[in-house]
Amino acid sequence: MNKIYDVLSDVVDNGLDIVFVYDKFGKILWANKMMEHVTGYQRETLGEVSLSDIMPGVFCASEDSVVYKIEAIHEEFQTALYRENHTCFPVKVIIKEYEDGIYYCSAIDISDEDEYRKKLGWVKQDAENAMKERNEFVANITHELRTPVSGILGHTRNALEEEIPAGVRNTLKIIERCCGDMNKIIDNILDFSKLEAGKFVLEEREFNFKEFIDHIIETHIARINEKGLKFVFTMDDNVPEVIIGDSYHISQIINNLISNSIKFTSMGKITLQIVKTKQEGDNVELFFVVMDTGIGISDEEKDKLFRSFSQVDASISRKYGGTGLGLAVCKQIVELMHGSINVESDKGHGSMFSFSIRVKVPESEMVATSDSEAVSIADFKNTIRQKERVNEESDSSHNLDMIKGILEKLMLCVDMESWEKAELFADNLKQLLAEGEPESRRAILKLEMAVRKENQEKAITACDNLLDIIENWGGSNGE
Repeated sequence: MNKIYDVLSDVVDNGLDIVFVYDKFGKILWANKMMEHVTGYQRETLGEVSLSDIMPGVFCASEDSVVYKIEAIHEEFQTALYRENHTCFPVKVIIKEYEDGIYYCSAIDISDEDEYRKKLGWVKQDAENAMKERNEFVANITHELRTPVSGILGHTRNALEEEIPAGVRNTLKIIERCCGDMNKIIDNILDFSKLEAGKFVLEEREFNFKEFIDHIIETHIARINEKGLKFVFTMDDNVPEVIIGDSYHISQIINNLISNSIKFTSMGKITLQIVKTKQEGDNVELFFVVMDTGIGISDEEKDKLFRSFSQVDASISRKYGGTGLGLAVCKQIVELMHGSINVESDKGHGSMFSFSIRVKVPESEMVATSDSEAVSIADFKNTIRQKERVNEESDSSHNLDMIKGILEKLMLCVDMESWEKAELFADNLKQLLAEGEPESRRAILKLEMAVRKENQEKAITACDNLLDIIENWGGSNGE
C-alpha cells in the first residue's frame, strides 16, 4: 500500500498539472514541482504566501480562515494564477475537499488556448472586415457599371423612337439587348454578394401573378421569334391569380431559365408550364417547368450547373457567353423561398429545368382555391414526359425539314463568312445527326472542321455533300 502511495505521490509531484494542498485556515501545506516552476515561489516558502496573492480572483485575504470569492469552487472554472513577480497567466481550476479541513487545488495552464481564442477572434474580425470591404467594393463597382449602362440604354431607346434606317435600327436593338444582358450580370453579382454576406432579404408583396407572367413572356417573345423558335405556355387554372411573394426575384429565376433556354436552343421550342402542387391555408407551393430542345447537358456536366462562376464547359462561355453565376444565385434564392431546383437533360436532346417555391395568398384566393385542386410534382413531371414522348413521335416527320432549315441557315452564314453563327448551326446539326447513319456523321464532322478553320471553299463543299446525303435520306424515307 505504501508502495502505491509513493508512486501516486511521485506522479502528482512530477506531473504537468499545477497542484497544491491547503487547509481551512488558508495555509498552503504542500505544492508540486510544477507549482514551484510556473510561479517562481520556493516550495519551502509557499506556506507563508497568502492564497489571495496566488489566486486573487478566487480567495479573499484572511488571517484565520479561507474566504472564497466564488460559490461553485467544486466545479471547473477559469481564473488567473499570479507569479512571485506579480505577473499572471490564465488557468483552468478545480478544487476538491480531501478530508475535513484539507483541500487540494489542481490547475492547468491554458495560455495557449487563450492565445488561440484571441487569434481566432482576430482572424474572425479580419474575415468580417474583408467581407465588408468586398461588399462595399462590389456595391461601388456595380454602381459605376450600372450608371454608364443605363445611360447607353436610355440614349439607345430614345434613338429607336426616331425614324432611322433598318440597318441602324438593328444595330441599336443589339445594343439595347447587350445593355439588358449587362444589367442582368450586375444584378446577379449584387445578389451573390448579398447571399454570401447573409444580408439577402426577400421583399414580399401582393401582386397579380397572371399579369406578372404575361409581362415575363412579353420580355422574351421577340428574341424567341427572332431565332425562329416556337413558344408553348400553359398555366393550370388552379394557380392563384393573386399571390404574396418577392416578385422581383421570382421573375429573376424565371427570366434566367428562359434566357438560358433561348441562348442554347437554335431550333425547336421553349416551353413554360406552371402548376399549383400544394396548399395549406394561405401557404401555396407553385411548381415551374422550363423546357427546351437545345444542346442539352450530360450527366457528368450537371454537377457544375449550380456552382458559382462555373459552366459545364469552357467552350460554352466562348460560344454563348455568360458568367456561370446566374443558376448559382437562382438556386440560393429558390432555397430561401423554401423550394428546390432540379434539371433533367441528355446531351443533344434538350433540357428540363424545374423549381418549386412557397408563396402566400390573400384571403380572397384562399376561398377561390383549395388543396384538393393541387397536383403532385411527381404526377406533373410524368405527365410532361408522356406529352413530350408523344410530341417527339408526332414531330419526327418534321425533323428532316428542320435539319434542312438549319443547313440552309448555315450555308448562308458561310456565304457571308459569319463563322461564329455558322459554328453554332454546325454544332446543332452535329447533335441532331449524332444517332444518324455513319455517312451523315462523317459529313457533318468535315463541315464542322471546315467552319472552325474558316475555310469557305471547303465549307461550301461540305454543305453540298451533307445536303445530298439528307436529300437521299428523305427520298428513301418517302419510298
